[in-house]
Amino acid sequence: MLIVCCVLLLGALAVFSRANELFRGRFDRGVFRLERGRCPAALVHALGDVARLERLDGVTLSVRSADGAPRVTASGNIDDGQLQQLRNVVGRFEVAQIRRGGKRA
Repeated sequence: MLIVCCVLLLGALAVFSRANELFRGRFDRGVFRLERGRCPAALVHALGDVARLERLDGVTLSVRSADGAPRVTASGNIDDGQLQQLRNVVGRFEVAQIRRGGKRA
């Protein structure tokens, strides 16, 4: 019974952790690909520009809503300067704009 409760609790945590995720994407060979969520076309293009200029490869980008603003995290082959550029690009958009975004994964 305890194992079943633990499994249910972990499943619920996984669902709720995705609740505030706006979108997730991946940079491969300088190209941004939306994997999950919604993202305005203008933001996809701006992220693609950063990907090409910085030659991002093997980087996963996650954007979540935190305190009414988009919060950017990334993992993979990325340095602090590149991450800050991505934060600057995403920071030009409000959470409501991202949620309304036209491009859907």
